[in-house]
Amino acid sequence: MSVKNVVKVMNFHALLRVDKARKKAAMYFKTEDELFKLVNKIMFNHNIILDKKGIIPDKDKPKLSIYIGNDLGFCGDFNSQINRRVKADTNDIIAIGNKILLSSDNKVVLRQSKEEFFKDFKKVEQFIYDAIRNNNYALALDYIK
Repeated sequence: MSVKNVVKVMNFHALLRVDKARKKAAMYFKTEDELFKLVNKIMFNHNIILDKKGIIPDKDKPKLSIYIGNDLGFCGDFNSQINRRVKADTNDIIAIGNKILLSSDNKVVLRQSKEEFFKDFKKVEQFIYDAIRNNNYALALDYIK
């Protein structure tokens, strides 16, 4: 067998691994979208707000940033963009993903790996629910994709 044939077979297998990683990453993006929709529905439910039972965010309260990184390979650029934002962030932070780099300056209120996030999503959900119910944070939805 020639070296060219071996290289072709190796390249083919590498493409299969990239495709598999891309499909798995797409699943994480769906979770991120659902999390954003959940918070958006709770905070902007006009029927509840008009009924005077809604939660009106206090703009003077601190903000909460939720960062979802990727623990998969081939996500270096994505994770580096998130890490740049985390480095400059002064808000309280929920960090999901092991490749999110946090410094001692960051105020981390919850940290989970991607694996923990999918096994125990209730922990994040409960934190967000309590934060919204107790009006702990100001409203500032900034969605970066």
